[in-house]
Amino acid sequence: MTKLKVINKHRKLNIDIYKKEFFIKIYKSIYQNKNISFFLRQYVYYNYIQKFKFKNIKLFCIITGNSRSKYSFFNISRIKLRDLISYRTLVGIRKSSW
Repeated sequence: MTKLKVINKHRKLNIDIYKKEFFIKIYKSIYQNKNISFFLRQYVYYNYIQKFKFKNIKLFCIITGNSRSKYSFFNISRIKLRDLISYRTLVGIRKSSW
């Protein structure tokens, strides 16, 4: 596979992960709510939360497709993040020196 095909494949996987993560948060909030009946919470847990198990899914940089040294907040690799900060394309972030 070419690098572009690999990047597109992992972008689709990342989108699927984020959609599932959104629903897991909703289901967990229902499960942890004590005002809802016990049986409904157990139903949500066994039928929805346990079905969303992630199997060895590796997240990649959205620009380069690199799997190493990726910052999860930006989904960008360390090298590209440094380039974006140095060109001041990311607003509100500065390079700090000690």
